[in-house]
Amino acid sequence: MYLKSAVGSLVASLLAFFFLVSLCNGACMEREARLSSLGEKPDGCMDGDIKRELNSTWFNDHCIKCTCDLDAEMSCCDRVVKPFVNRTDCKAVLNQTSCTYTIRKRDNPTELCESGAMM
Repeated sequence: MYLKSAVGSLVASLLAFFFLVSLCNGACMEREARLSSLGEKPDGCMDGDIKRELNSTWFNDHCIKCTCDLDAEMSCCDRVVKPFVNRTDCKAVLNQTSCTYTIRKRDNPTELCESGAMM
C-alpha cells in the first residue's frame, strides 16, 4: 500500500513539474524563410520592416526573443514571466528595457505590491 502511494505521489509530482516547465517556456512561433523572386534564400530575416542578420538573436518591442538562423528561418518565443496579480489595487507593469514585470499600486505607481504567483 505504501509503495502504491509513493509511486502515485511521484507521478503527480512529475506531472506538476512538467506542467510548470511548459508554462515557463512560453509560446513560440516559427516562420520559414521566404524565397526571393529568383528562388534564392534571403540573406536575413524580416522582423516587420526591420531586416535582421543571419545567425542573430534579439528582443522585439514586446519583449519576445527572436532568432534568425543560418537558413533565414525565424523563431520567436515569449520568454517574459508575467506575474499573476490577485489584488484589485495593483497592476503588472512591463519594463520594455529590461523585459521584466513589476507589480505596482494602481493609485501610486512608485509603490510596489507583492505577487502571489507567476504565469
